Amino acid sequence: MADKKVVVIGCLLHDLGKFECEENVDHGRLSAAFAKPFLQTLDLTEKEIADICFSIASHVDGKAGYEYEDILEAKIVTDADNIDRFSSSKILMSKLWSIRDGKRAPASEVQYLEKRIKRMREMINQDVLETDSGNALFKEKLKLSIHFYHTLIEDLKITHEPVWL
Repeated sequence: MADKKVVVIGCLLHDLGKFECEENVDHGRLSAAFAKPFLQTLDLTEKEIADICFSIASHVDGKAGYEYEDILEAKIVTDADNIDRFSSSKILMSKLWSIRDGKRAPASEVQYLEKRIKRMREMINQDVLETDSGNALFKEKLKLSIHFYHTLIEDLKITHEPVWL
């Protein structure tokens, strides 16, 4: 049975270093380093702190940067992060950022989304997360994303870019 306190705190702090890293893959390890001094101010045991730090450090690529026992809590933090990435609010935010930043015109956005849908369909047929419950939730989020992206593609196909004088 997983320690819920370790999981919840790990989930809350897992991205502390996300915007301080040059390489996204390293942000888990940096987040753990940022979190540790804060965790030491709380009423936590040394084992809880170590488990939380490992869960945070390894959530991106399964590598903490140091040896540690394989713990269920770390798998759950990793799964929760991946499931959250496909939540409806994250889908909306990613599309709003794309529009705000002017990254893609409607025609190229359709091509991008079609590639995303193809990749998500491949992932639905695999167990890509660490736990059975994580895989089940992740597949539901993928289905939501695929449905949303299909609808968005249909809308983009009838969207005409403005012609500015």
